[in-house]
Amino acid sequence: MSDKNTGGSMEQVRDLLFGAQVKEIESANKKLEDNLRREIESLKASLKGGLSSLESYVQSETSSLLEKINSENASLNNLIKNEQNKRAADFDIERKNTAELAEKLSNEIKSVHSALDQKIATLTTRFENVEKDLRKLIMTVNSELTELTEVKYKTLVSMLNEVATQIRHEDVSRTFISNLFLEMAMKLSDEGVNNSEEGGKGKKNE
Repeated sequence: MSDKNTGGSMEQVRDLLFGAQVKEIESANKKLEDNLRREIESLKASLKGGLSSLESYVQSETSSLLEKINSENASLNNLIKNEQNKRAADFDIERKNTAELAEKLSNEIKSVHSALDQKIATLTTRFENVEKDLRKLIMTVNSELTELTEVKYKTLVSMLNEVATQIRHEDVSRTFISNLFLEMAMKLSDEGVNNSEEGGKGKKNE
């Protein structure tokens, strides 16, 4: 027999021995493939649905999160703006109060300077008046002392001349001369007191 005939015989024998089992295996394989294909398609559909749901959920959560972030940003911006406005208002009030205080202090300083200038002018005028009065008083006292000295000098000269005349024309004792000088001293003293009193009265009358 040739090889071709032998091979054909072997296939026929194989078909006779294992044909039914092979057909069952092929049928089972086909069913398994069909089931696997269906399971894969179902899994694909399920995954596709799950991915769609997940995508929708993610989009929803992302939108919600973005809205929340935008809301918080808006609130934060409003808070910052309000704080800035408040600080600006407080700064304006503080600046206004500072300006008013500075103006008040400036006015008080000007008032103090003006009052001080007036006091200095008043004291200067008083000092000048006191100086004038003191000069007048010194001149008056000096004049009175000069007059008093001249009066005493004239009185003393007159008395000495009188004593000399009496001594030349009379024989007098030392006791008489002593009494005469004592009388002259008392007289001069009385005249000085009288002139002082008259001067004081004159000043009071002035």
